[in-house]
This record gives sequence, C-alpha cells and structure tokens, in this order.
Amino acid sequence: MAKDTYEITGPMGKGLGLTKDSRGKHLAFAAGTGVLLFVDLVAKMILQHLKAPFTESEELIHDDFQLVFYASFSNKADSIALPLLQGLQNLVKKRRCEDKFQLVTRYSGEPRWDKDFLEQQLKKHSSKKEELKEMPVDINMEVIKEN
Repeated sequence: MAKDTYEITGPMGKGLGLTKDSRGKHLAFAAGTGVLLFVDLVAKMILQHLKAPFTESEELIHDDFQLVFYASFSNKADSIALPLLQGLQNLVKKRRCEDKFQLVTRYSGEPRWDKDFLEQQLKKHSSKKEELKEMPVDINMEVIKEN
C-alpha cells in the first residue's frame, strides 16, 4: 500500500508589516505555535534594548514602539519561546521601561480569552490620546499532496 506524501510550505506572507516608522502600542494575541511569528520581533527588541550593533541595512524598531503580547499555551512545559518572552519582560523591567513590552500568558484550564476579554483588553490599552495600531498578519499555509 502506497503512503501519501505531503509537503508543507509556509508560512508565507508579508510578515507583521512593521517598518522602522511603526510606533504606538501594538497588541498581539497568539497561541501555541502562533507565537513563532513574533520570535524575531521579540529577539530584535532584546538586541536593541541591549544596544547590540546593527548593520546600516537593518531597520531598527522605533523608540515609540510598544508591544503587549498575549501568549496562550497548553501548559508551561510546552510553552514555545517562553524563556525569550520572559527575558524581554525582565529586561524592560530592569531598565524601567515596562511600557515597551508587556507579556500576558494563559495556560489550558485558566479562563479562556473570549470576546469580552479581548474587548476589555482593547479598552484597557487605548485612550483618546493614543490610538491602538493594528498589526495584521498575513499568513498563507500551503499543503501539497503528492502521490
């Protein structure tokens, strides 16, 4: 009996759509492997806070950029990139710039992030002075079945 073979390509897309001019407060919600989409951004934020050297061709994150990251996992042991996320959280706390990055985690068994929770968080992080910025993620996952 022949086995089906699959090739998975992706994710592909425009990424987070951030530029060197992206500023303001950005809220991101991710669960499980969805956290991987933000690992490069978090790593870059860490390097920038540590004043690591960047090449001229690399775009820096704007000083007025803020990220509130909501990450949901099944359990702590299976939490993808959690040490990296917590590392940035500890770094901004140590440098007294907690407004640059906030991490909110949720594990299975805890209250779900339903529509009411999301609306509450959006209200909490917006004001008349400050408009929330949308961080659209355009991901296309292609699954190709080969015979």
